Amino acid sequence: MRRTFVTGLTCFLAAAALSAGVAGAAEWTAAPVSARFLKAQTEGKALSTGGRATGYRPGPIDFGAADAARLKIAAGRTTKRALPAAYDLRTLGRVTAVRDQGAYNICWTFAALGSLESTLLSAGGPAKDLSEWHLAYYTFADTVPFTSGGDPYQEGAWDWPAVATLSRWRGAVNETDCPYGGANPTGDESNSVFLLDALHLPQQSPAEYWATDEYPELILDTVKQAVVDRGAVSIGIWISGYDNPSMFNSATNAYYTGLTDRNADHAVVIVGWDDAYAAANFATQPAGPGAWIVKNSWGTGFGDDGYFYVSYYELSLDSGVAYIGTTTKPYLRQYSYDPLGWVNNIG
Repeated sequence: MRRTFVTGLTCFLAAAALSAGVAGAAEWTAAPVSARFLKAQTEGKALSTGGRATGYRPGPIDFGAADAARLKIAAGRTTKRALPAAYDLRTLGRVTAVRDQGAYNICWTFAALGSLESTLLSAGGPAKDLSEWHLAYYTFADTVPFTSGGDPYQEGAWDWPAVATLSRWRGAVNETDCPYGGANPTGDESNSVFLLDALHLPQQSPAEYWATDEYPELILDTVKQAVVDRGAVSIGIWISGYDNPSMFNSATNAYYTGLTDRNADHAVVIVGWDDAYAAANFATQPAGPGAWIVKNSWGTGFGDDGYFYVSYYELSLDSGVAYIGTTTKPYLRQYSYDPLGWVNNIG
């Protein structure tokens, strides 16, 4: 039986063609470019903090009120399921080892592949160590005009370019086939995992409405349900306060900045949560209890063997994706080739 992989772009173009007779051209508008994305372009490519490498950049779309409306629609169509007060993928053997990105600003590859490795384990698949080096290189090497000849290991990126690279089957490959910090990949490396789906969680959700009265429970439950059903999910966070004792409590490995004006600059992986995690565990106490259990990419010497706790009230938390894959080639042909991923909304 023949099956084809159809991308969201293809579906969008088909929908646009079908609706052309209904909606006039004047009614179609593009989403505005995110101010956070524009700011990140002026901050340079040396994305590091306190001697630690980071590498996350905000995505280009300003979802604003549109994302809030989407969340309302999703809530109306979803049957709420009971979620446990605490959950930890580590205790279930559904997360791979903590790794260290070293001096390279490609945290986003560790978050993307950390999620992919976890969801594969969660689906009963084998434990994998996938190559971040390969993903970083081909996210930019296939799109030279986009990088202006820059260093693919220091460019910085977000989830959507990673989704695009994996969706076109440029990886994921085994770490042993393209070791971290080694030579550039050749393109002859065989895929170890094929991306099947990317579940995009609530987008751009810091101060706009992450902690407002209307949306917190919906956002929290969406992320939690993804962790339970699929496995670890990537998430952006502003991590530059980790060496500030008023933001990172090294005794409890708890992080909360208390700031409202910081953009995410680092990508990490949510592996669980604890609703009862006391506000007193944070150096600066948030408005209430509750914390995400987060896997970092700074080695096991950081935090609690590479993990730390982030308050539910941390406003720099930004979007997230659950990467779903399989070890067998899922389709006979792959006809699309998307170099940049999701860069705009038109409708």
